Amino acid sequence: MIGNDIVDLGDPRTFRLHPRFDSRVFTGCERERVEDHTDRWLLWACKEAAFKALNGIDPSVRFVPSEFEVQGGSVRWFQISLPVRVELGEGYVHAIAGCGKAQVARREGDRHEAVRALASRLMPDEDFSGKRPEGVSFSHHGRWVAVAFTEFRL
Repeated sequence: MIGNDIVDLGDPRTFRLHPRFDSRVFTGCERERVEDHTDRWLLWACKEAAFKALNGIDPSVRFVPSEFEVQGGSVRWFQISLPVRVELGEGYVHAIAGCGKAQVARREGDRHEAVRALASRLMPDEDFSGKRPEGVSFSHHGRWVAVAFTEFRL
């Protein structure tokens, strides 16, 4: 299982938030950790990556952000805890939940085509023209695309 999420920290939409965004999305402990723009989106990316990993196993899992709590190097969802790691790049934050490899690239052209092109470069033997293969996670936001994948897939 793997999930990933990328946030373009320069995207204007990341600055236009509902006044109650933090209280709806983050737990009390998480809100205490939000000191700036990067902190907010780092926590969000971890939650989203964990959701994608869990939803890949059980499609009935719904994304209710406040139910996913970032605790150090993991994200907890009820009784399940997933390892998560974060990459802070020049203008983006990228979170990977689960175990595997990942890569980020600057988007060129259509976001869907760009993320599939990146996946094809990383895994040339896979077919990304249709449904995404199991054990592969796509993410795109603003100027960035990212792919994460488990090394051992069926």
